This record gives sequence, C-alpha cells and structure tokens, in this order.
Amino acid sequence: MEFEIWVLALLCCAYFAAGFIDSATGGGGLIAVPSLLMAAIPPELALGTNKLVVALSMPAFLITYARGGFVQWRLAAVGSLWGDREDGNEEIRRSGRTDALQIHDWRGLL
Repeated sequence: MEFEIWVLALLCCAYFAAGFIDSATGGGGLIAVPSLLMAAIPPELALGTNKLVVALSMPAFLITYARGGFVQWRLAAVGSLWGDREDGNEEIRRSGRTDALQIHDWRGLL
C-alpha cells in the first residue's frame, strides 16, 4: 500500500489524539480505527493494528500511572478478585448459554 504524505500526516495526528484519549480515559480506538478505515485500509488490518497498539500501550500506561501514585493497588486487587468469582459463570450455566460460558470461563486455559 502506498499513501500520499498528507494521508500519513493525518493518520499520525489521529493516532496522537487517540493515544492521548486512550491514556486519559480509554476509548482511543474510536478515533484510530475509523481513521484507518477512511484511509482505505482493510478492516481486518485496521482492527489488528488497533489491537497491537492497545497491547503495547497498556503496560506503559500502567507503569506511568503507578509511578505517579495514581494506582490504588488494594482496590485493584479487590476488583480483580471480585471479577474472578464463580457467581457469574454459575448464572450462565443455569441459563444454558454455553456460547457465553466459553468466553467467560478461563479455567480451561490453565
């Protein structure tokens, strides 16, 4: 794929804005993915690019906020333990929706 310089400049500006929004509140993909699609990049490549950016930037955001003292580790631990409880999976099992259970049941990966 070849792009004109102005398209690359607009993509750089869009990704800068998306990164800033993503680091502050999340949701930068709402800017990044449509900008890639408007540049005529195939949808699967646009979504893959967005996932790669998110996977590489989230650890950097966590380290930056942790060093600044903005991470409440006790609250994060309680939230992760609360999210790992079995109640949600039991409700899905009772409802008979096995497709949702496959998404939420991570124990099979261990």
